[in-house]
Amino acid sequence: NIRTFSVLERPSGIHFDGQSIWIGGHGKQGTLNKSIFAYDPKTGKKQREIKLGVMPVAFFPEKNSSTLYVLCHGDHTLYKVDTKTNKQLASVETGQNPNYITADTSSIYVSNLDDNSVSIIDKHSFIMKNQLNVPSGPYAIVLEEKK
Repeated sequence: NIRTFSVLERPSGIHFDGQSIWIGGHGKQGTLNKSIFAYDPKTGKKQREIKLGVMPVAFFPEKNSSTLYVLCHGDHTLYKVDTKTNKQLASVETGQNPNYITADTSSIYVSNLDDNSVSIIDKHSFIMKNQLNVPSGPYAIVLEEKK
């Protein structure tokens, strides 16, 4: 059974938290989106909105938690939000035009397209620990598990 529903224009980033489908994106042409939206997966009805940043394009959820990391490439900032309380908890600047996010237990990794770098952010202090220069076009990141 496939169900479809309309979301904001030029969407990017999706996360299902078990109850809601969270969507980010660019928004209408000529208007920059500054929110993430929660939709009911059964009805497609917009349930909630959290205002933050400019053009939220990627998400990374914290396991077993209502914490969601939201990457906004319009203001090159990573936001930490609580999807239960709809509150922004913290933010940190990344490199220019961030595109992709992943994390392990201690760090968050963000690829930055316009300055060819990867930002490494401490998960607990929410401060940038390091910025690595990489070859041009870092679109995605794969973390290797430690043995």
